[in-house]
Amino acid sequence: EEYLISQGISGVLAEIVSDCLYSLKSVIQERKEISGVYSYLLDQKYDSYIRYPYVANTVDRAEEIISYLESLGYSSRDRWFEPVVFPRSTNLESMKYVMGSCHVAEDISSRIVNLPTGNNVSVQKAKDISEKILSMK
Repeated sequence: EEYLISQGISGVLAEIVSDCLYSLKSVIQERKEISGVYSYLLDQKYDSYIRYPYVANTVDRAEEIISYLESLGYSSRDRWFEPVVFPRSTNLESMKYVMGSCHVAEDISSRIVNLPTGNNVSVQKAKDISEKILSMK
């Protein structure tokens, strides 16, 4: 905290940042545990701690999962992996990307759902979400 203040950050802000940095290790550990639950139960192995990228079997299934998550209060519409060139507003021509040129990437990106791993998701909630997804298959 003293270092942050010496760098010109106000006392109140330095205290907030210091608290966040202090708890960062436990936050990352909690997110690892939740990602581990998803990996184990959904049989998809990813090490992602901000959001867990679940690849649904179909686009319709991805939409069904997103609707389910939204019913629980989780925002999953921010599809980080769709489209292939992100953000959607990117001028594809200026990026020299031709739609249809990467069929596999376009297919997979349309089926990825970001499962929540944040503070409002417990290990039990991750298990419940996983079980619900598995029951949708």
